[in-house]
Amino acid sequence: MLLLDKINIYLFLSLPLLLVTGPLLSDLAISIIAITALINFKKIIKAKIINNFFKIFFIFCIYIITRSLFSDYPLLSLESSLFYFRFGLFSLMIIFLLKEYPSFYDKFFKFLIVIFFIIALDGYIQAIFGYNLIGYPRPQQLRISGFFGDQMVLGSYLVRLLPFCIIAIILKFKNNNNLKNYISFFLLFSMGIIILTGERSAIFLFFLFFLFFILLNKFFNIKSKIFIILICSILCCIIFVLSEKVQKRFNQTIDGFYKNINEYGEHYQGKKLFIFTHDTESHYIAAWRMFKKNKLFGYGTKTFRKHCNDKDIKYDNYSCTTHPHNTYIQFLAETGIIGFLFLLSFLIFIFYKILNLLFSSNKKYISRNIQLCIYLCFLINLWPFLPTGNFFNNWLSIVYFLPVPFLFLKKNDL
Repeated sequence: MLLLDKINIYLFLSLPLLLVTGPLLSDLAISIIAITALINFKKIIKAKIINNFFKIFFIFCIYIITRSLFSDYPLLSLESSLFYFRFGLFSLMIIFLLKEYPSFYDKFFKFLIVIFFIIALDGYIQAIFGYNLIGYPRPQQLRISGFFGDQMVLGSYLVRLLPFCIIAIILKFKNNNNLKNYISFFLLFSMGIIILTGERSAIFLFFLFFLFFILLNKFFNIKSKIFIILICSILCCIIFVLSEKVQKRFNQTIDGFYKNINEYGEHYQGKKLFIFTHDTESHYIAAWRMFKKNKLFGYGTKTFRKHCNDKDIKYDNYSCTTHPHNTYIQFLAETGIIGFLFLLSFLIFIFYKILNLLFSSNKKYISRNIQLCIYLCFLINLWPFLPTGNFFNNWLSIVYFLPVPFLFLKKNDL
């Protein structure tokens, strides 16, 4: 094995751990792998792994760079668009390495599930005792964050890596009659800590993944599916009844949808039902106004924070923030219909792949369920109807692109 390849493999294996430290080290690892992809680009071309997805992705990168150059704040906009192509190069390099060194495939999943289990267990410890394994106190009364400290992303991290962990269990116990029991235990173990984090989007995404996986996989028969859904429901009720903090967080969520609005000023009279919360709705309205003023091209990446206070875009005193808190509205506001179509097309592609898998006559259940987990990675990452982080945020982008190499890797011996 070449030294550079070995470095890249270890960098990729370490990504789940580096993500816990924040965006700096994980993005550095991505960038190093992307640079080596450029060095090995002739080999990548020869390996014939540059498919239509990557061609379209690099066209998208050219588009957002061009849009940034013509935005009102080109230097700011280029901060997120100029080197975004590194995620495509990273994915190509990992596909190349997975094809060259097949054992690398299993090692990644084994290492990831160990990291996942430790981080989840640490979250339980913090929830019970108030401090995690390295002494971080619980940062908020109703939330837990484990190793992430003041960053409330433990639930987001766990739910987005959960499909990978299910793959790891499938690979480890694929010849074991108790496979479905191991999967069931891990799903329930993960559900408990994700609920306790108090991250509403993460909780919803867990149940989205849980229902899709349980209903579409071929490991469980009808009775088993009903049983695990029932067990999941009972466990949720137990957590809700026993945890006063979970109850308060739930009440906060309900209050966010519907509460007395008089404090928000002239836009509101009496009471109103919000889209998630008042602040979130205000962000959406400002972003929608941005989109309507430049429907085709948008204003450029990272520019919502600059234009949300414009006189004809600002909705109220709560409109402005760093991003609109919804990926699809962000794309409409910052990249226009053209940029939005790139994202929407990929979401439709994922739905097509899931439906195709559902009606497929392929009886290789192991392979089918691994594919299902990969597709569900993208579905929960790109689900349209939830508040989200900034799509071009380095940390989130790494999480979004982590499953890409596995989406296009052909592994026929599963």
